[in-house]
Amino acid sequence: MTSSRRGIPFLFYFLAALATHGITIGFAGLFHSFTLFSGSHLISLTAFITAALLSISLGSLISGWFAGKSLRPMLLFIVFQTIIGILFLFQPYTLQAARGMYHQTLGMLDPGPFGIEMLRFALAFVLLIIPLSLFAGSFTLLVRHFIKHIGQSGRYMNAAILAGSTGTMVTLLVLQFLMLPIFGYESSHQAAFLSLTAAALVAYLFSFGKLSKTIKISIMPKKEQVEKTILRFRKKKPVLEMGIKLTSALLKVHYFQGLASASLVFLTFRISLMNCYELPAFTLIINGIIILSGIIAGGMLYKKVSEKPVNKYMTLATLQITAGFVLVLSYILMRVISASQQPQPALIHSGTVENPAGMILRSASLLFFPAFLNGLSLPLAGKLYPKRLQQVSSAFGKLGASFSFFAVVGILVTAFILVPLIGIQLTYLHFA
Repeated sequence: MTSSRRGIPFLFYFLAALATHGITIGFAGLFHSFTLFSGSHLISLTAFITAALLSISLGSLISGWFAGKSLRPMLLFIVFQTIIGILFLFQPYTLQAARGMYHQTLGMLDPGPFGIEMLRFALAFVLLIIPLSLFAGSFTLLVRHFIKHIGQSGRYMNAAILAGSTGTMVTLLVLQFLMLPIFGYESSHQAAFLSLTAAALVAYLFSFGKLSKTIKISIMPKKEQVEKTILRFRKKKPVLEMGIKLTSALLKVHYFQGLASASLVFLTFRISLMNCYELPAFTLIINGIIILSGIIAGGMLYKKVSEKPVNKYMTLATLQITAGFVLVLSYILMRVISASQQPQPALIHSGTVENPAGMILRSASLLFFPAFLNGLSLPLAGKLYPKRLQQVSSAFGKLGASFSFFAVVGILVTAFILVPLIGIQLTYLHFA
């Protein structure tokens, strides 16, 4: 009988949530300032989000390889957080330079509609590539530092998703109802700097300073390790071939999850804006909170629902099939809620949101349950894909990079191909 294994340390959750809190504040301030000179219409927002996802994808891929080679991953985490904090502290100056470059390029070249969008994308990518790449790498470094057994890989991926989602949701609530009404976006770069440097300081104190403690991990007895190694090399060729096929199928499912999730968010945002008559920032924040709450709810049940069954591949397939039915049922529920909402012409003429409670219900009906299933199924990729402890960093990096990259593909295909050709409703049902 194997010895017990340690759970996820609270320090992991705290550092991941604090780092996410800081990057979300900085990203929100950067997003707001960027839209002031590039516009807040849908194409401009798509260019900015695409640049952000590509930055995360690139950072995940590079950091996954780098973390596996590093002997001091926590030290790199501290360095990454410090660099991101300093970048956000000087954010007003970089934005001023980007604004000047944007207007100067428009005045000199007159690039046309397509050229303008490519310019917006290029500027957003330059502004986001370093902070978001380092942020994506921070999670890989944290996992590499704390994980001590390959059997913990799924739980650590779930913990990273939970901590990141919680930190982002709390930040969005603080921004919407406390920080923005009182201080505005002008102080976002300072708040981001304080949060990120606090994460670096806490990591230093607990890992290298006086508060550091030896983390005792229960491991498998040597006899059982030897027996398990012998059994591993006794596997026959058909078993190994089946494992390769299952891993390939797992990756394809993971790719589709990234593509479908991004497309669903984009479509829900479009549907939410149909009856919205103010800037889309409120709609973005509400949709983000709904998505994150669903992921958190699913992640909290991951250990009991997704990891408990013996056949994890069958569990993943079941969750994906269930997700298809849930998408159809969510769309029906949204239509029922929309039909029950009565238009309010007075609000339309006043230039505000028409029935904000109805908009929130529509978004929740479309987003919460699919996000809940993603919270249950996404950590399974982290459980099944890495085969050895030495591969955890690179495996997590590849999973994060592929999910972000296919999310970009989903947004571009949905926005510029499917919606113009077949409309929003058929596109939504297409992903079911």
